[in-house]
Amino acid sequence: MLGSYTPSALAKLPRVETPKPLGWPAFQTYQRSRRLHIGLSPLWGSPFNAGKSFIKFLDIAAMGGVGVYSNRYPYTEVVRHGENGLLVEDDANQWHAAISYLLDNPRDAARMAHQASIDASNIGDPARAADFWANF
Repeated sequence: MLGSYTPSALAKLPRVETPKPLGWPAFQTYQRSRRLHIGLSPLWGSPFNAGKSFIKFLDIAAMGGVGVYSNRYPYTEVVRHGENGLLVEDDANQWHAAISYLLDNPRDAARMAHQASIDASNIGDPARAADFWANF
């Protein structure tokens, strides 16, 4: 969802979509109408990003995909490398290797996407949220 901020080398690849950021109602419609195989969620280490949530994990799982995530908080709280996604360092070669692995191993990618879906459903369970706030 980088729109015009997507690096041109990535944007011009076949079958890569880079939609512009959307407002919440438009994003909900977009998310319900799209499926994806692989989602990328790099997160540069910075004080601002240290305060972010793992919402991208939930977004990617909701659209049926497996994610490649920066190996840092908040993703390290929910992603179990090789089980429900892949965690990589801030190195282009590692990102390339992770994406290549998922493309070359569709059964593993599907298995991880399935587990991510289960985990996202558990994380987003309204009863779990109610229990959290009731015991806060």
